[in-house]
Amino acid sequence: MDPVIIDEYLYERGRGPELRSCRLTVNELYPSLMDYPTSDARMLELYPITAAELDAVRRYIAANAEALAKTNAEIDARIERKIAEQDTPEMRARFQQSHETLLAFKAFHAARKMRPELFPEIPGEPLDTRRERLSAAFRAWLRASETVAEAG
Repeated sequence: MDPVIIDEYLYERGRGPELRSCRLTVNELYPSLMDYPTSDARMLELYPITAAELDAVRRYIAANAEALAKTNAEIDARIERKIAEQDTPEMRARFQQSHETLLAFKAFHAARKMRPELFPEIPGEPLDTRRERLSAAFRAWLRASETVAEAG
């Protein structure tokens, strides 16, 4: 689809009106402007846009308020449906397991701070190697912690 120029800041390429400079759609900015009003200063801080682009989005919203409100209600309904579809016992169990792993990693990180020898720094170590080493050290620490907990 060839872009349809709306104005000097906005065009349509099939995803809804979007800023020509950064591909943010009007629908992505709509909640911050309409549902949860955010100051211009905060919008300019949050998004890679200019004040002129923000004004263009506001003008577009004002000129197309009814259609945009309907579109955003449909988007919200679709998101709610997806959330409901994923709210299953299996997903809750996976979330719980992930949460427990996160808590364990926080404990591992705290232990590392108290005992740096658990995970010594290696100057010049590539980031990928460090991540692999950290992952292996965490898994070993976790196994050891579980063994201690089982022993009681």
